[in-house]
Amino acid sequence: MCFTSPVTGKRHDAGLGVYPEVSITDARQRALNMRRLIDADEGPIAERGRERQAASIAAAALTFEKTARELHADLKPGWKSGKHTARWISTLETYVFPKLGGKPLDAITPADCAEVSRPIWLEKAETASRTHQRMYAVMQWAWEQGHITANPVSAVDHILPKQNARKEHQSAMPWRGVPAFVKTHVANHQQGGNTRAALLLLILTASRSSELRGATWDEFDPKASI
Repeated sequence: MCFTSPVTGKRHDAGLGVYPEVSITDARQRALNMRRLIDADEGPIAERGRERQAASIAAAALTFEKTARELHADLKPGWKSGKHTARWISTLETYVFPKLGGKPLDAITPADCAEVSRPIWLEKAETASRTHQRMYAVMQWAWEQGHITANPVSAVDHILPKQNARKEHQSAMPWRGVPAFVKTHVANHQQGGNTRAALLLLILTASRSSELRGATWDEFDPKASI
């Protein structure tokens, strides 16, 4: 659309969009809106400038913490575990908010994200991984909403050293402490009947946990107690 600016008196070309992404009906409506601006002595380009400026101000007002809490509230109804819901935000509160919480989204760099993860990257690899995933989710939402042009968390793996893939197993309970554990925590526990029975069977028969979890009824002979 070609028009003469009522402000500068210069001729300008203003695009209405690309077909078929913008339908003919939508293009006609946009042209009508532009004519109304011209009739009111305002230029469409100036109006776009104000809209972009307003969007930029709105993006600057979105800090990492504010965005994370909004995303957490949106995702919470879909989570069944209350413990997971609490841990999701508490991880960010502990490791991320103190350093990045008050920073505008578009000011956060890959180096910022790496510095958040660095203290726990090797010492607490699993915690660092979960923190990384949740930071990524927040910044990915911001990217999809147009507040940032790229997700800075994506580059963290390339900045920090390679994590040790070795898993840490639960330490074994000393055998002398097993009777007291069974009496206090297992035998009289009222909830989780199947879990209680499985744990007792594992303790009393020294079965492997994988064998117990995968056991079928034809492997048991109650009459012979085998």
